Amino acid sequence: MARKRPSNHGDDNIENLIGGSGNDLYFFRMGLFSTGTITGDGGVDALDLFDYSTAVSVNLATGIATAVWSFSGIQDFGRRCRQRQHRRQQRNNDSMAPGR
Repeated sequence: MARKRPSNHGDDNIENLIGGSGNDLYFFRMGLFSTGTITGDGGVDALDLFDYSTAVSVNLATGIATAVWSFSGIQDFGRRCRQRQHRRQQRNNDSMAPGR
Protein backbone atom coordinates (compact mmCIF):
# COMPACT_ATOMS: atom_id res chain seq x y z
CA MET A 1 0.00 0.00 0.00
CA ALA A 2 1.41 3.33 -0.99
CA ARG A 3 0.61 6.34 1.14
CA LYS A 4 0.30 9.66 -0.58
CA ARG A 5 0.33 12.43 1.98
CA PRO A 6 0.82 16.02 0.99
CA SER A 7 3.46 17.72 3.06
CA ASN A 8 2.66 20.83 5.03
CA HIS A 9 6.01 22.36 4.13
CA GLY A 10 5.98 25.29 1.75
CA ASP A 11 3.00 25.73 -0.53
CA ASP A 12 -0.21 24.17 0.81
CA ASN A 13 -1.67 23.66 -2.66
CA ILE A 14 -0.94 20.18 -3.97
CA GLU A 15 -1.33 19.56 -7.67
CA ASN A 16 -1.73 16.12 -9.28
CA LEU A 17 -1.25 12.84 -7.42
CA ILE A 18 -1.21 9.56 -9.38
CA GLY A 19 -1.38 6.17 -7.69
CA GLY A 20 0.50 3.01 -8.54
CA SER A 21 -0.82 -0.40 -9.56
CA GLY A 22 -1.49 -1.50 -5.95
CA ASN A 23 -3.65 -0.09 -3.17
CA ASP A 24 -3.05 3.63 -2.59
CA LEU A 25 -4.10 5.79 0.34
CA TYR A 26 -4.38 9.55 0.01
CA PHE A 27 -4.93 11.61 3.13
CA PHE A 28 -4.99 15.30 3.86
CA ARG A 29 -4.53 17.16 7.10
CA MET A 30 -7.06 19.86 7.88
CA GLY A 31 -6.29 22.94 5.78
CA LEU A 32 -4.29 21.15 3.05
CA PHE A 33 -5.94 20.56 -0.29
CA SER A 34 -5.30 19.55 -3.88
CA THR A 35 -5.80 22.03 -6.70
CA GLY A 36 -5.27 19.26 -9.26
CA THR A 37 -6.48 15.71 -9.76
CA ILE A 38 -6.02 12.62 -7.64
CA THR A 39 -5.99 9.52 -9.82
CA GLY A 40 -6.19 6.02 -8.41
CA ASP A 41 -4.64 3.42 -10.71
CA GLY A 42 -5.31 -0.23 -9.88
CA GLY A 43 -5.91 -1.80 -6.50
CA VAL A 44 -8.36 -0.32 -4.02
CA ASP A 45 -7.58 3.37 -3.70
CA ALA A 46 -8.82 5.45 -0.78
CA LEU A 47 -9.18 9.09 0.22
CA ASP A 48 -9.06 9.48 4.00
CA LEU A 49 -10.13 12.82 5.48
CA PHE A 50 -9.42 11.73 9.08
CA ASP A 51 -8.17 15.10 10.25
CA TYR A 52 -11.28 17.05 9.31
CA SER A 53 -13.43 17.95 12.30
CA THR A 54 -16.00 19.58 10.03
CA ALA A 55 -18.41 17.84 7.68
CA VAL A 56 -16.83 16.40 4.54
CA SER A 57 -18.50 15.69 1.22
CA VAL A 58 -17.83 13.45 -1.75
CA ASN A 59 -19.70 13.75 -5.04
CA LEU A 60 -19.18 10.58 -7.08
CA ALA A 61 -20.98 12.02 -10.12
CA THR A 62 -18.73 15.08 -10.44
CA GLY A 63 -15.54 13.60 -8.95
CA ILE A 64 -15.20 16.38 -6.37
CA ALA A 65 -14.58 15.93 -2.64
CA THR A 66 -13.62 17.99 0.37
CA ALA A 67 -9.95 19.04 -0.01
CA VAL A 68 -9.82 17.71 -3.59
CA TRP A 69 -10.44 19.65 -6.79
CA SER A 70 -11.13 16.43 -8.70
CA PHE A 71 -10.59 12.68 -8.40
CA SER A 72 -10.98 9.48 -10.38
CA GLY A 73 -10.39 5.82 -9.61
CA ILE A 74 -10.94 6.22 -5.86
CA GLN A 75 -13.13 3.48 -4.37
CA ASP A 76 -13.06 4.19 -0.62
CA PHE A 77 -13.80 7.46 1.16
CA GLY A 78 -14.12 8.46 4.77
CA ARG A 79 -12.36 8.87 8.04
CA ARG A 80 -11.18 5.30 8.65
CA CYS A 81 -9.67 4.40 5.30
CA ARG A 82 -6.24 3.80 6.79
CA GLN A 83 -7.56 1.00 8.99
CA ARG A 84 -9.49 -0.56 6.08
CA GLN A 85 -6.44 -0.35 3.79
CA HIS A 86 -4.27 -1.96 6.46
CA ARG A 87 -6.75 -4.85 6.80
CA ARG A 88 -6.81 -5.29 3.00
CA GLN A 89 -3.02 -5.41 2.93
CA GLN A 90 -2.95 -7.98 5.75
CA ARG A 91 -5.47 -10.18 3.89
CA ASN A 92 -3.41 -9.93 0.69
CA ASN A 93 -0.22 -10.85 2.54
CA ASP A 94 -1.94 -13.76 4.29
CA SER A 95 -3.37 -15.12 1.05
CA MET A 96 0.09 -15.08 -0.59
CA ALA A 97 1.87 -16.77 2.32
CA PRO A 98 3.25 -20.28 1.59
CA GLY A 99 1.03 -23.12 2.71
CA ARG A 100 -2.22 -21.17 2.59
